[in-house]
Amino acid sequence: MPPAMAATCMSADDAGCGPSDGWSPGGDHMHSDRGHADDAYLVLSLKVGGFRGRGGFVNGQPMEVGRISFTFQLDCSSECEFVFMEGSAKKGVTILQSWTGQQPRQFYSCLVRRNDSFTFSWAFQKVSWEKSYLRPSSSRRYEGDVAKIFNINVTNTVDGGASTCLPCPQGVGGEGCVPCPPGHYIEANTTACTACPPGTVVTEPLPYGSKSCLSCGPGLTAPDGLTCRAECLLSVQGRTYDLSNISRWYSYGGRWYS
Repeated sequence: MPPAMAATCMSADDAGCGPSDGWSPGGDHMHSDRGHADDAYLVLSLKVGGFRGRGGFVNGQPMEVGRISFTFQLDCSSECEFVFMEGSAKKGVTILQSWTGQQPRQFYSCLVRRNDSFTFSWAFQKVSWEKSYLRPSSSRRYEGDVAKIFNINVTNTVDGGASTCLPCPQGVGGEGCVPCPPGHYIEANTTACTACPPGTVVTEPLPYGSKSCLSCGPGLTAPDGLTCRAECLLSVQGRTYDLSNISRWYSYGGRWYS
């Protein structure tokens, strides 16, 4: 088992869990073990002691203090469930995402916006406790159903960062990884730098996926991809006036004058 990771089996009765812990290494991946009841929860957990940086807010949005991402696959003939959770002493356990049924190999990434000690967990169950109610909890009809996790990356942790590295989107320069240009995000599957739509900004240090493109809102533009600015365009009776060259403005009676 990799460092800081552990596996366990949870079942409605003692007969539901087999001799193994629930997850095992399998060459280039971790996989759920066989020999457990269909309704048993097979839980893989990773402890993270904290992240570097204190966090904060940018444009009203919490800053990223770290990121956890992983690639997984579900091979299921049943309506299996795969749940990703985070737990901390302050907030308890929170379900971040879940998947059901057969799932192709795919990438998932989640931002960490609060500096704390976390336990991240992945729970796999072949059949829910409700649906297995009419059968003995020790039933093993779906022995071949399996969950696989191919990689797990955690960035900016206090104990040194990720155990494996993501490729640099623009290669490596004299000072390390060359980031994408302003206003671009990293395509998760190809790691290519992709331009965000007009009127959006990127504030994250590792902007993976199009969700990193934040809209500025009506009447605002983002010429540099980093900050939102007023367009300073006034349309009256079919004509458009550019007010960006006005050096000063005055307010009188609730109205603005230049």
